[in-house]
Amino acid sequence: PVGTSGSNSSSSSDVHGILEKFHGARDKHIFRILATIANSTHSAPARARAFDELPKRSKALGDSTAAWVKTLARRCAMGNFVNVENINHCILLAQECFHEDDLPSCKSFLTCIQMAV
Repeated sequence: PVGTSGSNSSSSSDVHGILEKFHGARDKHIFRILATIANSTHSAPARARAFDELPKRSKALGDSTAAWVKTLARRCAMGNFVNVENINHCILLAQECFHEDDLPSCKSFLTCIQMAV
């Protein structure tokens, strides 16, 4: 994404320009789409449709702004697309490693859980 490579003035102005384009978007439906994606009470199919619609709506803002909006949408939705079964397996594996006194492995599984929660 834009602005992650360093903190020089060029990337700062790029991010500022992207935010200006995004904020000044005439198509306010982009913001409704982002709200749908971020709201965990919406159904998975509704959120998937919103993800499909977002690039169509943000394309007119330019490539870098559209990419930034897509990254924003992914970050808004991250917590609700976690596979709960994988987390449960990590919990069980961390407990098993702890009981076997394998603390480095236990810590690895706990780190996975921490990142997902």
